[in-house]
Amino acid sequence: MTAPRWILSDVAALIGAEPVAPVHDLALSRMATDSRTTQTEPALFWALTTPSGDGHRHLAEAKERGCVAAVVTAQGWARHGVQGVYALVVDDVWAALYRLAAAHRAAYRGPVVAITGSNGKTSVKEQLAHLLGDPTVARSPRSYNSMLGVPLSVLQFPLDASLWVIEVGISEAGDMARFTSWLNPTHGIFTGLGDAHDAGFASREAKLAEKMSLFRGVKQLLVAEGQWSPGVHDVLPSEILHSEAGQWVGPDGQRFLVPVESEAERSNAALALAACYVLGRTPHDFDSRPRGPLRLERRAARWGGGALLVDRYALDEASATEALEILAQEPASPKTAIIFDKDSARWTSAVQRWAARFPSIELHISQPQNSAPGIGEGGAVLLKGYGVEVALEARLARQHDSVVELDVDAMEANLRHYRAMLPQGTRIMAMLKANAYGLGAVPVARALERHRLDYLGVAYPEEGRELREAGIRTPIMVLNPGEPSFDLMLRYRLEPEIFSWDRLRAFADAYARHPDALGEVLVHIKVDTGMHRLGFEPNEGRAVADAVRAIPGVRVASVLSHFAAAEDSDKDDFTRQQWDEFTRFADALESGLGTTVWRHMANTAAVARHPWAAGGMVRLGIGLMGASLDPADATALQPVVHVTTTVSQIRSVPAGEGVSYGATDAADHDRLIATLPIGYADGIPRALSNGRGQTFAHGQFMPIVGRVCMDMLMVDATGVPLKVGDRVELLGRHVRLDDVASACGTISYEVLTGLSPRLPRLAANGL
Repeated sequence: MTAPRWILSDVAALIGAEPVAPVHDLALSRMATDSRTTQTEPALFWALTTPSGDGHRHLAEAKERGCVAAVVTAQGWARHGVQGVYALVVDDVWAALYRLAAAHRAAYRGPVVAITGSNGKTSVKEQLAHLLGDPTVARSPRSYNSMLGVPLSVLQFPLDASLWVIEVGISEAGDMARFTSWLNPTHGIFTGLGDAHDAGFASREAKLAEKMSLFRGVKQLLVAEGQWSPGVHDVLPSEILHSEAGQWVGPDGQRFLVPVESEAERSNAALALAACYVLGRTPHDFDSRPRGPLRLERRAARWGGGALLVDRYALDEASATEALEILAQEPASPKTAIIFDKDSARWTSAVQRWAARFPSIELHISQPQNSAPGIGEGGAVLLKGYGVEVALEARLARQHDSVVELDVDAMEANLRHYRAMLPQGTRIMAMLKANAYGLGAVPVARALERHRLDYLGVAYPEEGRELREAGIRTPIMVLNPGEPSFDLMLRYRLEPEIFSWDRLRAFADAYARHPDALGEVLVHIKVDTGMHRLGFEPNEGRAVADAVRAIPGVRVASVLSHFAAAEDSDKDDFTRQQWDEFTRFADALESGLGTTVWRHMANTAAVARHPWAAGGMVRLGIGLMGASLDPADATALQPVVHVTTTVSQIRSVPAGEGVSYGATDAADHDRLIATLPIGYADGIPRALSNGRGQTFAHGQFMPIVGRVCMDMLMVDATGVPLKVGDRVELLGRHVRLDDVASACGTISYEVLTGLSPRLPRLAANGL
């Protein structure tokens, strides 16, 4: 299939736009509505106004991310217009987007399957695509079924596809009218009606009528089994699939095992299977199809022998019932379900029905972001609803006496601190290598993404993949991509740092294997200016430019190097020399490319000590986490990482007796010794033994006594009103990271990255 390619002048004509300046026959690589994620150029930016903001305010950022043109209103352009962007002026940007989608739909001559209903749309779509087994079938990505997702999906569908499959969701009366005049499906699938979005309609009947309006004019409509109003062209799965002894039998005689996971799974699978036959296709690989709610995640419980089910489906009775059906089949006991919703009253009647249907399940309705302490700490547990992420993090943290807490407010304050130092317009890349310096890359990335950072940096492709699979959309640069990983990087739209001729050739080979599916991709060029770790030679700038230009579709996004001693005043002359070498390479690279690229070399220490080296972008890492190698800068930062544990036992130790292995660290007085369930296997350095490290509780410091053990350590709690179960700080506001590093004879980086993965990470706004 060939991805759609748009000509700017044609787009202007199709949407009835009035260009501010003459529009050329410029080919566009993609449509963009989010200025944070636009990475390929030339792209067209749609300045949409939504409840969360006005897209016109982000025109400058969209330009920086590769947008060469924008669809705008006259008023929005007058306020926020930027030079160097072709402006297509329309009365209503949303309406213009729909006009273009309608034109693209009208140009397609193949069959179009539209799927709507209260639940199961994505599941049916993914199962149908799997059963068809046809790579020329185009379908909506993920759950793109919203007012924005539908037109964006259509605009990316190839015209040479054999079939389009698109899902449509609505939440209020009048929503479906946006699609009925132009989507014109040839076939329809209705997955059923539930209570989702009931508040947006006058009645359940009105909601049903509006959903069904999508299917006017279809050749055939497949509807889920239920109390609907069948029409002339309506077909039930049971009319196509005959049931025999726990199997479905298709018209061609194929037999399929009826799913037992849940009633919803049976309905979804039947619809997908029947749709294959309605379309005249032969189903393939039924047993290996995607199963269950696609957003339900099953984890092994930390308490052993159980399961933790995390359901991110829309919060309505139908999806909750399906999740409860799956929980009921779990072998572990007890079984507990916690539904998070601020409106607990709406579940009164449903809870009564569920109590009769699922007597083995203990059910709780909880307020959002309430982790329901003490409930569901064993067996199989289901978490569902609004606030699940926060509840999950808190629940996982409680299953371990020790925890690493990330103070999001403090990290955001540190980001503001560095932004105030930078020239206006300087971009920021947050370095999240080594699992965000040991804090947890996913929660850190989620917090930073709200602040519209320009880039995230990771060391290896798998780190970037983890972020993408967690839903992070910010551009990601990979510092050290291995040759076998380039295909993975292209698949997840990760941008490699290219630092050698071998890596450049390997990347070119990987890109050549599937350029049509990718469009333009971005790379970052590294030069060695004195660190002598990775990078091209300073005199190779022009040669690198010539090599990159020979790879169609690959564009250099930035050129970078690394200061070796930006924090050391004795090395300032060497730092300046590095900058001069970097400038020489970057100038030659840009000259050879015939375009400017972002330049970045400054790390946290350089931002603090060498503001002249800001360039086009800076790379912040340890500073965001609350530490800096520059003492003056460090005093302005807030601690972000907090390591705490609880007291396991307190005992009296007589004068003259030692503690821990080797019976070291004896004292000349009686002591109260508290044992903490954390040790060097958790990342607490053994170098803190025998009084070199300290902890904090009840307003007092308590020294670590004896040798730090693998899983435990002891502290002197004499004179401290400590009791078993009290929480003790090992790192945070009082026990400062820099002090711990100094006591260990190392640097903050090593202390943070040494924190063990077995310690749960919990993101918290303030502590």
